[in-house]
Amino acid sequence: MTDSNTPTAEDIEDIWKGTTDFQEARIVCFDPMIIALGVQQDGSPYIAFSCDEKPTAMPTLESVRTVVRTKAKSTGENWTLVFVLENQTLTRAFSEMCASFIARISATSTLHDALNAIYSSVNEWQHLLKALSRSNTANLIRGVLGELLAATYINECTDCPIDSIIENWSGPYSAPQDFTFEAEKTAWEVKTIHSSAKDITISSPDQLDRDGWNLFLIVVELASGSENDSNRITLTDAVRQVVNAANNPPHTEQMIEDGLLQLGISLTDEIATTEAFSVISISRFTIGEGFPRISTSEVPSGIDKVTYKIARHAIEPFRIAESHAAPQHGETER
Repeated sequence: MTDSNTPTAEDIEDIWKGTTDFQEARIVCFDPMIIALGVQQDGSPYIAFSCDEKPTAMPTLESVRTVVRTKAKSTGENWTLVFVLENQTLTRAFSEMCASFIARISATSTLHDALNAIYSSVNEWQHLLKALSRSNTANLIRGVLGELLAATYINECTDCPIDSIIENWSGPYSAPQDFTFEAEKTAWEVKTIHSSAKDITISSPDQLDRDGWNLFLIVVELASGSENDSNRITLTDAVRQVVNAANNPPHTEQMIEDGLLQLGISLTDEIATTEAFSVISISRFTIGEGFPRISTSEVPSGIDKVTYKIARHAIEPFRIAESHAAPQHGETER
């Protein structure tokens, strides 16, 4: 193998076997990031991705620990995303996963796409190896339904075409915010809550903190749907509503399906058509000075994961005066 070629799983295993010092790493260069393969002091194999953009913190897998580090001085990059295998009996499976990372990255041309390739690979490996329970799937569907309702809401608030909104739907790809518009430096974070919820859970400081960007929070309030409720809506209803509003329905539908598959959801699943919710309200808040949040700069070095809750009443001063129940199936409000 040469560094100009995409390594196979066998190549990666050979690199790990030939690495005797945890400071020694084999560098594999692919635009737009640098990849290092090596072993830690205890012999644990790792793969590290160095880049100029802060990666999204990934959930630790059952046998793979993930870490985001700053200032990889040896390469001149600012951030490093590291995956470390903690169960060395799974070295072959880990090498296959690393090979899939590198193969996907080699097919990209931008750092944003390269990071998304990593996030997508992790999600797919997770969903391949771990089936979701119905309760977990229902919670996922609730969250995705909220994001699709928010897409229609963003369309109403901004007149941005629904096609473009779905193209910038970053939620399924482990991005900090659910809708990210790079050119406008504007992002929307969506939180779907129960009607009785007193607070809103923020899963990381990144969600409500992005330097130089305009950030908005959309809160979608849902209750369990009843047969007689005119606002009763399922995931398939929400998909149909978005697709019907698109200028290019087939393309938009495909993008939605791709996003759902990243989360392990298929529109052919019975739960996608039977799990119904009533939309109580959809509200928008501007995230700016004074908004109750924890910024990334406040998190001490060495803390890898911060989750916190915001009391709903505390964000009321930041509400933008739009709050309404969603339109009925297939309709859009203007």
